[in-house]
Amino acid sequence: MSETYELQPDEKYDFIRRNKKTISFNGYNNQVHIDPAARTMTIDVDDNYEFVEEGNEYKRLKNFDTPEQRLLDSIFYPQLFDDDGQRIATPENENGYRFFPIVSHEDITKKYNGDYVYHDVFHLNAQYSEDDMTLFNPFAGLLITFPIGEGLLDYCFSFFACDPEDLLDSALETLEYNNISKDITTPKARNKDELRDLECEYMRRSIVALDPYMYRSLYSSIFPPDLEEISETSLKYYIFYLNELKREMRNRIKFVFDDAFYPDELSGLRAHERFAIYAQKFGVPRTFYRQETFRITSRMDMTALECSRLPMDVILKRLKSHVPTKEKSPLEKEYDLEAGKIGVHHSVPLFMSASYSCSTIHDMLELEFTKMLEYDIKLHRCKHCGRYFIVKGNYNAEYCDRVREGETHTCQQIAAQKKYEEKLRDDKAVGVFRKYYKRYYARKTAGTIKPDKFRLWNYQACEKRDMCQRGEITIDEFEEWLEGSFSYKM
Repeated sequence: MSETYELQPDEKYDFIRRNKKTISFNGYNNQVHIDPAARTMTIDVDDNYEFVEEGNEYKRLKNFDTPEQRLLDSIFYPQLFDDDGQRIATPENENGYRFFPIVSHEDITKKYNGDYVYHDVFHLNAQYSEDDMTLFNPFAGLLITFPIGEGLLDYCFSFFACDPEDLLDSALETLEYNNISKDITTPKARNKDELRDLECEYMRRSIVALDPYMYRSLYSSIFPPDLEEISETSLKYYIFYLNELKREMRNRIKFVFDDAFYPDELSGLRAHERFAIYAQKFGVPRTFYRQETFRITSRMDMTALECSRLPMDVILKRLKSHVPTKEKSPLEKEYDLEAGKIGVHHSVPLFMSASYSCSTIHDMLELEFTKMLEYDIKLHRCKHCGRYFIVKGNYNAEYCDRVREGETHTCQQIAAQKKYEEKLRDDKAVGVFRKYYKRYYARKTAGTIKPDKFRLWNYQACEKRDMCQRGEITIDEFEEWLEGSFSYKM
C-alpha cells in the first residue's frame, strides 16, 4: 500500500510560492522605494512589457481594443464571482471589487487615484508624459505611494474566491472578445529580440485573460502572473496562490499585531518577538533575502528627490546658474575632460535612488510585513467595519477613518453619530430639553418670544440641563423650571 508524502509546514510554504510548469508568479519586476521618515512605500511599476524597442525609438505593441470600449465593458458588464464562486452579473453587486480596464495613465489617475475600498490611501502618479497611450496594464509605469502596511491590509481584505472552471470560461471569453488566441503560435525564439517579443506576447495574453479578476487588489494588479498555458490547472494554481497568501498574512496580522489577541500573554512582547513565536509554530521562515539596488541617475522623479534630499528651490537655482564655457578648468585639463564638464555637473544635479526589487506578490508582502516589524507599525481592529487599520497618532482609536464602499461617511463619523444618538435616547435631561427648545423656538419664530429673551433662556436652560445630568437637580425639577420659563402670552 503506497503512502502519500505529507509536506512539512516549511515545505508547504515553499511549494505554494514556487513557480509551476503552467504558471510563473514573477511576471513583473517592480522597484520598491522606502521613505523611513514618512513611513511610506513607493512602487515603481514595471512597464517592460508595454514597449518593444526598435532602434532608438519605442513603439507600442498593437492595441487589441479601444480604451473607451474596454472602459465601458468593465464598468457596465463586469465578470465577477462571489466567495462561493457564483457569477455576479450586475454592477449593483460589486461590493468589495475594483476594476481597472485597459486605459491610459491619464484615465487611471483621474478615475482611480485613491479610489480603493480604503479611500485616499494609494496615490498614483505617472512618470512620463505619454498619458494618451493605451496600456495592457493601466498601472504599468506608475509610481504608487502609500503608508507602510496599507498595501498588505488591502490585499488581506480583497476577494479572490472563484471556481477555476468559471474563471477559465471567463478568460476564454475575454481572449475571444479581444481576438487573442488561447495558445501562443509564435515559434520558439531564435535570438534575444524574438525572445523579448515572445515574452511580451505571453504577458499580454495573461493580463487580458485575467481581466478583471486580477484587479481585485493593488498587489494582484501590479504583480500579474505569466500563464504558460490558459487552462483550468494554471488558473487553479493562481487562485490557490492568491488565497493561501491572503490566509497566511491574515493569520500573521492577528497573531503579531492584534493587541486583543491573548493580551495577558502577548501584550508585553514587541511585534517581531510575537512573529518569532508564530514562525516557529507554523514553519514560516524568519530570514528573508531581497535584492537592493542603488543607482545615481539624472532622472528627477519623486523617489529620487526623497533619497537625494535636494530641495526643489536648490535644484532650480542650480539649473539657472549654468554658464557655458570653452575654456577647460585645471581639473578638466589634468584629467582630460571635456571643457565645461565640471560646470555642467554644478548646474545639472544628479540624484540617488535606492530600491528593492520585487517580482512576486509574496515578495512584496514579505517586504512590507518586515518593514512593519522594523518600524513598529501599530494596528487596531475597527469596531464598526471589523477591518484592521494603522494607528497613527491616537493609540486609543477604536474606529478607522476610511469610507467603506456603500457608505458616505468614515467609520469614525458613523460611530460618533451612533454614540450621539444613543446618548440622546438614554439621557432624559437632553430629551426634555429638546422638547421645550422646539416649543419655545417655534414661539420665537412666530414673534411671541423676543430673540434676546430666547437667547438668554437657551443659555440658562443649558446650565439647568447640565445640573440635571450631574444629579444636582431632579428631572422633575428641571421640567418644572422649563415649563415656567415663559408665560404663554409673553
